Amino acid sequence: SSVGVIYLTYNGKLLTYNGKYLVYGGQVTYIPSLEISPEEMNFAGNGDACETSTISITVANGAQSWIITGNNEWCSLSKTSGSGNDTVTVMCSMQSSGGSSRNTTLAVSSGTLVEYVSVTQNAYGVGCA
Repeated sequence: SSVGVIYLTYNGKLLTYNGKYLVYGGQVTYIPSLEISPEEMNFAGNGDACETSTISITVANGAQSWIITGNNEWCSLSKTSGSGNDTVTVMCSMQSSGGSSRNTTLAVSSGTLVEYVSVTQNAYGVGCA
């Protein structure tokens, strides 16, 4: 996606915002950012990843340390906190016989910024589509 530029005035001074930083009266303020990929993950009933088993975390402009919450007994993470750009591995345990599909939402946060990853595991005996 492309980023446009917004021009505003405040107290007679020009404000410019391009999606990454704000310029006010010649002063540059960088806007913290947090990006994750993917936003959805799918696992087979046996615990194998259907597409990917890693979350890519990208932080910039002051949003450096991050934490992940929302994992549970069937969905575990290689790490739940860190700083800077990183990759986290998601692991799902094998479904019990007769187990139905299940899902959880992982919240990745850095300061006041939050992004979400939806994790779904298929029912027992169901592979990847």
